[in-house]
Amino acid sequence: MPGSLAIALASVIVAAIGLGSPAVAVHGGVRALGTAGLVLGIIALVQTVSVTFLPAIVGTPFGVVVP
Repeated sequence: MPGSLAIALASVIVAAIGLGSPAVAVHGGVRALGTAGLVLGIIALVQTVSVTFLPAIVGTPFGVVVP
């Protein structure tokens, strides 16, 4: 998908900014959701980059090369 790299990168940036906001210190649940968003965004970013720039291992699960 053409915009998936931009979306994954934007989600990581937005989650990181959200975790740095003062509201996180007041509301504990916001920190948990922000952390979950950041982790999922990083996973999406890594997966998108691996599929985009490493086409030889696209068809394997989690980028594992099977001989």
